[in-house]
Amino acid sequence: MANISIDPNSDFYKAYSVEGKQAAAEATNKAKNDPNAMGQTEFLELMMAQLENQDPLSPQNNTEFIAQLAQFSSVEGIQSLNNNVNGLVDSFKSSQALQASALVGRKVQIEGSSALAKQGEGLSGSVEIPSGASDMLVVVKDASGQGVKELNLSEYMSDTGSYPAGKVPFEWDGTDNEGNALPAGTYSVSATAVVNGNSQVLGTNVNVNVDSVTMGTAGQITLNLAGYGSMSLEDVKEFH
Repeated sequence: MANISIDPNSDFYKAYSVEGKQAAAEATNKAKNDPNAMGQTEFLELMMAQLENQDPLSPQNNTEFIAQLAQFSSVEGIQSLNNNVNGLVDSFKSSQALQASALVGRKVQIEGSSALAKQGEGLSGSVEIPSGASDMLVVVKDASGQGVKELNLSEYMSDTGSYPAGKVPFEWDGTDNEGNALPAGTYSVSATAVVNGNSQVLGTNVNVNVDSVTMGTAGQITLNLAGYGSMSLEDVKEFH
């Protein structure tokens, strides 16, 4: 069989070994500099350019092309999956914002002891009662800290004089101990009980009005509460 030799200075050799590889390199650099420019069509064009301009004395390995194509398909699949996930996240955020907007004008229960009370509406919430609590005293106070009314929660007391562990609701009608209507303003509630023979301050929760809802750029939802300020939706204990 005759040996085949190609002059390194010939146009044939230059076309296949220099210009061909240079064209492939330029296409590759373009893809690297602009990630959005390399799609499936561009990748196939690049692969065909490599095939057409390969060095006949050192042809490309088919396995290498298959590996490149498989890698591109994997990347394209991951990008498609990311797009689908991002779409689901956006839909979830929109749904969450819509649900949160429905809270405007309603009351939510949050941890705390004070809230803005309108005249004639008073204040409501709950008291956190530990196991074995008795002799519970719940007092509503005005902005100066002066007690204006004691709340009777004896209906939740057992025959033994103790209260069940958990949350016990309270509601104040906006009047003092003599039944006089009090003006609108910020009022607070304090609760104490005897637990295991010792007096103990109990935790309280109050119901407040939702004035508006704000959605942050990261999707977090903030409730703007009347007379209370802003609070994350995650910190709400109950919805009313």
